Amino acid sequence: MPYIAQFWPFPFPGWGGLSGAKWNVSVASGVAQLTSDLIGTYNPTPDSQVVVFGYSQGATVASQVKRNLGQLSDAQKADIAFVLIGNPNRPNGGLFERLALLGTVPILDATFGQPTPTDTGIQTTDIAFQYDGVADFPTYPINLLADLNALAGFAYIHGTYLAPNAKSDPGELPNGLDPATLESTVSEIVANCQTDPRCQQHGDTTYVTIPTPNLPLLQPVRDLGSATHLQFITTPLVDLVQPALRVLIETGYNRADYGRPTPFRLIPTANPITVTVDLVKAVGDGVDAAVHDITGKTP
Repeated sequence: MPYIAQFWPFPFPGWGGLSGAKWNVSVASGVAQLTSDLIGTYNPTPDSQVVVFGYSQGATVASQVKRNLGQLSDAQKADIAFVLIGNPNRPNGGLFERLALLGTVPILDATFGQPTPTDTGIQTTDIAFQYDGVADFPTYPINLLADLNALAGFAYIHGTYLAPNAKSDPGELPNGLDPATLESTVSEIVANCQTDPRCQQHGDTTYVTIPTPNLPLLQPVRDLGSATHLQFITTPLVDLVQPALRVLIETGYNRADYGRPTPFRLIPTANPITVTVDLVKAVGDGVDAAVHDITGKTP
C-alpha cells in the first residue's frame, strides 16, 4: 500500500531526511490510505478475507487502523487479520512504547505511547527479532550494554526482516538466519507457544520473538575480522565474550508479558543469584567456544 512512509529529519535511506514528512503526518497518510483500501478496494468478506501486513512505521499505521476497527461486529472482525513485524508500538519492547512518557514531541511531530491494542478481537501476530532496537528495546535504560546492543540492533537487524530483496546488501539475511533455519525456528516457537517463552499470547495477539544468534553489539568486530582477514583472531575473541555479554544484556529486559504496555523502568528486577549462576556458566561456554574456534575441538 503506497503512503508517505517517512520520518523527518533522519537521513536514512527512504526516510526522507530534512525534506521528508514528519512522523505523525506520515502515519496519518498511511491510516487514511489503509482505511480507504479496507472499506473500498478490498472490503473483507467471508469469501475474501484480508490480512493487513505492517513493517516498522507500517506496523504503527496498522496498529492505529486496528484500534479504529474495534467497533466492527464479531462477524466482520473474523474476516480481517493483522501481521506486524519490527513494530515500534509493540506494548513491551517497542521503542515508541518505551518512550511513552514523552507523549507528543512537537519538533518531531511524533507521538510516543499508543501501544498496539490487544483487546479488539481481531486476530494479530506480532513478530520481532530479539535485540531489534525498534521492536525489542531494553526495559531498563540504566543497562548501558543493553542500550548499546539495541542501537546496534537497529543498524544490523531492523532492516533485515524482508531480506534478501532488491534493496538488500549482498548476502544479507534476516537476522543472519538462512530461510530454512528461520522457517524452522519460527515453526518450533509457534508449535510450542504454550510453553516456549518466545511465544506469548495476550488478548487477540500472538507475540513471536525470534532469537538472534549473534549479538549486534559485537557485529562490528566480526565485520572488522572479515574486512582484514583476521577472523582467526576476531572470531575466537567474539565467541569468548558473547555468552557472558548476553547474560548481562538480558538483565536489561523484562520479557514477562509482551502484551502489557511497558514504558522505561528504572530498577532492574533480575535475581542476582540467578544472574551469577548464569554468568558463571556463560563464561565456561565462551571458553569452550573460543577453544573450538582455535583448535577445532570441543573441550
